Amino acid sequence: MDSITIGGKMKYRFLLVVLIFGYIFPVSVAADAVRGDQLLYWLTGKAKNEIEATLDRAKSMAYLSGMLDSYVVLSAIEPGLKIYCVPEKGIAIGQAKDIIIKWMNAHPDRLKEEARILVLYALKDAFPCKKQLD
Repeated sequence: MDSITIGGKMKYRFLLVVLIFGYIFPVSVAADAVRGDQLLYWLTGKAKNEIEATLDRAKSMAYLSGMLDSYVVLSAIEPGLKIYCVPEKGIAIGQAKDIIIKWMNAHPDRLKEEARILVLYALKDAFPCKKQLD
């Protein structure tokens, strides 16, 4: 067997090791560790070089994707707990990005707060739930 080629049982062992390390040492963005100014920096791509800009884009897209997906799941589990109402066609990640950047730029005094709270405020303003008449 060539030292570069991974085949048979070796391939599965390699995948198992990757999965185990993925759980032990996750490469993720901890939602509670990100402030609004940090997320805005990632979203606006103001990094010093292309490598850093690429990493920032990846972090911001992963963060927003996690926030959007988590909210959809939470809304399905607890339908009465609505902060914002997702349009029928959904919310595209690029659309969410634009909404959040605009909201954060309009509220610079709030940027030291947790990003997850600010994201929810931005989406709540953009997608308010209609009050139901009883």
